[in-house]
Amino acid sequence: MNRKEFLDLVGRGALFAATAPVFRAVAAEAAAASTRPALTSRQRGALSALADEIVPAGDDMPAATAVGAVQYLDALVRREPEVALVLRGALAVIEKTARTRHRRRFDRLAPRQRVAVLEAMERDDPEPFRALRDLVYEAYYTQPAVWRRLGYDFIGPERSGPPLEPFEEALLDRVRAMPRLFRQVP
Repeated sequence: MNRKEFLDLVGRGALFAATAPVFRAVAAEAAAASTRPALTSRQRGALSALADEIVPAGDDMPAATAVGAVQYLDALVRREPEVALVLRGALAVIEKTARTRHRRRFDRLAPRQRVAVLEAMERDDPEPFRALRDLVYEAYYTQPAVWRRLGYDFIGPERSGPPLEPFEEALLDRVRAMPRLFRQVP
């Protein structure tokens, strides 16, 4: 393993270690959320349809709705007013685009038409599209069921992980041979 790979691995591990408890808490809140959804049934229908177009089932991986992406986002919208504004605004754009192009609601379009609407939205309204895409990715890739299928095993503070590989001191020889780039402070 070279230095760049090591730093990349350490950085990703730190990111997951720092964010995994938050993701678990949001997932737990989604499961325990009140029975009254924060999104309307039409918004949930559009969100379900677009989530499965953005992350469809395939290669032994479930679709976004199969792992609870809509429930996750519904709970997130309930808890985060800023996210609610962004998500509802983006869903309004997608519905407007679907009705303008096909005279139907987004969730009632054929898959090919849905993709065309998403492509048009990405081209014509990139900010709302990016918000939708990123929220769907968050809702999908923060699910422990997806982690397991990807082979990712989160190791939190409650258990110890595998031992580190031995460090190769020779990797530092070039840096140690360099002149000091700092001045010594007494």
